[in-house]
Amino acid sequence: MKKRALILNTLLTMGFLLPAEAQFRDLWRLGVEDGGAGEFTQELAGSPAEPGSATARDDDYYFTGTYPAPIGVLTEDETITDAVDISRNSANPTGFERAVTHTSTNNRIHFNLSAAEADPGAVYQFTLNLFGGGYWDGAGNGGYGTHDVDVLFNDTVIKSLTDITENTPIVETLDPATVGAVEGANKIEIVRTGGENNGSVNGWIQIDHALLEIDESGIACTDPICNFSAAAAKVQPGEQVTLNWLTADGAVLEIDNGVGTVPAGSSSTTVTPAKTTTYTLTSTFGGETETAEVTVAVEVLQSFGADNTEVGSSNPTATLQWQVDPGPDVTVSIDQGIGDVTALTNSGFGSLLVDVNADITYTITATRINTPENDVETDTVSLTFEFDDYTSLWVLGEADQSEAEFNQELGGEFPTPGSATARDDDYYFAGEYPAPIGLLTEDETVTDPVDRSIQSADPVGMERSVTSGAPRTRIHFILTAAEAASNIDYRFQTRLQNGGWWNPDTSGNGGFGVHDIDITFNDQIIYSKQGIEGPEAVNEFFSAIDVNAVAGENVVEIIRTGGASNPADPGGNTGWIQFDYFSLDARAASPAPIFGITDITYNATSDEVSVTFPSSPGETFMIESADVLDPDFWLEQAEELPADATEDFTTFTFSSTSSKLFVRVRRN
Repeated sequence: MKKRALILNTLLTMGFLLPAEAQFRDLWRLGVEDGGAGEFTQELAGSPAEPGSATARDDDYYFTGTYPAPIGVLTEDETITDAVDISRNSANPTGFERAVTHTSTNNRIHFNLSAAEADPGAVYQFTLNLFGGGYWDGAGNGGYGTHDVDVLFNDTVIKSLTDITENTPIVETLDPATVGAVEGANKIEIVRTGGENNGSVNGWIQIDHALLEIDESGIACTDPICNFSAAAAKVQPGEQVTLNWLTADGAVLEIDNGVGTVPAGSSSTTVTPAKTTTYTLTSTFGGETETAEVTVAVEVLQSFGADNTEVGSSNPTATLQWQVDPGPDVTVSIDQGIGDVTALTNSGFGSLLVDVNADITYTITATRINTPENDVETDTVSLTFEFDDYTSLWVLGEADQSEAEFNQELGGEFPTPGSATARDDDYYFAGEYPAPIGLLTEDETVTDPVDRSIQSADPVGMERSVTSGAPRTRIHFILTAAEAASNIDYRFQTRLQNGGWWNPDTSGNGGFGVHDIDITFNDQIIYSKQGIEGPEAVNEFFSAIDVNAVAGENVVEIIRTGGASNPADPGGNTGWIQFDYFSLDARAASPAPIFGITDITYNATSDEVSVTFPSSPGETFMIESADVLDPDFWLEQAEELPADATEDFTTFTFSSTSSKLFVRVRRN
C-alpha cells in the first residue's frame, strides 16, 4: 500500500494534495482483494431504509463501535458471510451483500473513528473495486451491461461514475474536513444510480473489496497516547492483525504480550494472537505515563450451517457442518440430545447427518481452554430448521429471477379455454379436461423452441407477462380427489418482476411503472394488490374449501387489473409486469375423514332410507342396497352420485319397503 501511496503523491483530490511521504495504515478492510465476491452473500431484492440491522443481511453493514439507537454498542463486526446459506434462501439471512443492483441499489458501510482518526490533519484513502457487471436481456445474462455508480462519505459524493462497462478500481484520497469525518459513527455508501441495458435499467455490479486507510503523519500529537487501535476486532485462528498507534514523538513505548518496545509517533506492528488477547500500550513522555488497551478476539467457532436448510417431507435429512479453532484445547458439543462431537471434528472441521421431521433449533457450543492462564472462552451459534410439510403439486418456470424460460406475450386477449398447443392466455398441465381440450398426455410447451418473440409463424409456449393489452394468464391443472379434499391446505407462490411501461415522450421504457394485480383460484381471489412499483414476492396460503377445489380441472388466473404508470397521465393504464415462476404446494392440515357411512335413518311414513357419508366436491359415488348379505343380491340405487358441492358430507335418500336392509357406499 506504501508504494501505491507514493505513486499517487501528486494526485489532487477533494481540494488537497496527498503528502509526498504518506504512510497509510488500515482503518478497516471489507472482503479480500481477489477479483471475486465469494466472501460476501447474495443480495436481497429491495432497498431497506437506514439504519438497518447489525445482525441481518440488508443494505447496512456495521463494524465494531458505538452507534445511535437502535444499533447501539457493537462489540464485534457484523457477519460478512451467512454461515448457513450464501444465497437469498436462508430463513434468517445475514452477511454483507455482494452487489448493488437495480432492485437493491445501496450498500452502506458504517464505522467508528476516534478523535485522532477524525483529526483534520489526517488523510484518508478509500479503495473500492467494482467488477462482475451484468443484466438480464430476457433470454439470459445479456453481458456486462452499463452501470452508473456514486460513492459517498457521510453523504458527500467522493466519486461519481457513469457508463461503467468493465471492471473498475477506485482509489480516492480524502480530506477529513471535506467529507465531514467525525469522532464516532461515520459511513460510506455505494449506490447504483442507473444504467442502460437494452432500454432497461436492470442490472448489477459486484464488489470485490473495500478498504479505508489513514495517514496520521499530519496530526500533531503532544500526548503520551493519542490513539491505539487494532485493524480488526476479531480474527480467525492463525490470522495476523495490525496494531496501530499515534503518540508524541520522543515517547517511550512498550506493548505487552510479547510485542516489546515499539517506535514513537505514528506506527504499527502485526501480531498473531492464539487466543482472545488484550494488548496494553504503555507510553512515557514528559514525565507522564499513560496506558491504552485494545482487545483482539480470536474466533473459537467460525461457522455452523447445513447443506440443506429446506427440509421437508421429500427431503427430511440434513448434514450439520461446523468449523472451529483447530487447536487441541477446543471441544465441541451440539444440543438436542446429540452431545459431544469433538471426535467428529478434524483439523477444525466437522459434520453430522441428522433427521429432521419437525421445526427444530440446533445450538453448537465450542469451548477453548486457554493455557497457561486456564481461562475458558465459549462461542455458541444456533441453526433453526423450519420443516416444510408441503408437497409440490406443480411448478411452472424456474425461481431464478428471470422470465427467460417463458415467451414474449402476444397482443390482445384470448378467450378461454384457449389451446394446449398454442401460445395464448391458457396454459395446460397434463390431465383430462372437458372438450375441446380433452386428454393431455403431457404438459403444454413452456418455451417456444423456434422463437421466443411474437414473430414465430405458429407461436407456442407460456407468455412471460400480463400487460395492459394482454392482462390475463390462466394456468389449468388437474387435482385428484385426495389433493382436493376438504382437509387440504395450499401454498401458492410466484414472483412478479421486471415491470415497465412505454413513455410516449421518449418512446422508451419509462421505468418499472405501477401495476394492480389480482390472482384467483377457481375465481376466488387469493391475492390482490394495487400500486406495485417494484419486484413482488407472492406467498399465499389457503384451504381447498376457500377456493372450491375439485377433483378434476382447476384454474389459477393472474390478472393485471390496472396501473397508472405515466405520471403525466394518472388515469392511464399502460405497462407490463413479468413472471419469474409459479408453484402450487399442498399439505393435509388434518387427518382426512375416515370413509364410511356416518349416519343412516329410516322414515316409516315415506318408506325412505337416508344414508350419510364423508365426501369432497368433485367426487362421485355408487350407492347399493340388499336384503341379504350375498354378493349376487346387491341392488344399485345410484351409479354416479355427485358429492355435495358445499359440505364435507353427502346425504343420499332412496325408497325401500324391506323389513331388513343392508347399504354400502363406494367412492368411484
